[in-house]
Amino acid sequence: VRSIHGGAMGTPLQPAVAVAIYRALLRSCRNGRTPEVFGPRAATAWANTASAALSDSAQDGLPVAHVHVPDSPESVRRAMRQLFDTPVDSFVAHNIEIPPPFDVLREANSRSQTLLPNSSAIPTRLPIFDYEHAALLPGEETTFRFFEPRYKRLVEASTSSENGADGWFLLRMRLPYYSILARIVEHEKLPNGDYA
Repeated sequence: VRSIHGGAMGTPLQPAVAVAIYRALLRSCRNGRTPEVFGPRAATAWANTASAALSDSAQDGLPVAHVHVPDSPESVRRAMRQLFDTPVDSFVAHNIEIPPPFDVLREANSRSQTLLPNSSAIPTRLPIFDYEHAALLPGEETTFRFFEPRYKRLVEASTSSENGADGWFLLRMRLPYYSILARIVEHEKLPNGDYA
């Protein structure tokens, strides 16, 4: 792992920091087995890095391959390695913006905790949100605006450090026997007392 820039200014990270981030990202994605923890920004970064490499290859007269998003643990590790090994100058030359690595790591850790929770991390008692018009698929994100008092209490109960719920709740649909384990990863109390 040679270099990756640390932020908007394009300053390279120290090699030891780049290695630490690279290893932490590998842990977040379980060594490439769960690339979904990186979210859509990672797919864009991989595609941009690959297209820059392909553009350089085409200019050098080398055969050009197709750009694809990694789909196996090995290809995820290879794509991450390529992203970290690509010199900052190459990103700048191709006008490619790569998200700051600490932001990617923070997002990957949050997604990993939500998509792949340890059973010990989920409380034994969870608030239940009854809502017949909502359904989520694994990994899907949505926004809610809670304005009813019972749902405001749900947000407070699931995000309270006293309960240890860490944002977890059950989204129960009106269909019998169907509930979705969901997690509030960000919330804000609005001036009118609603939560978003």
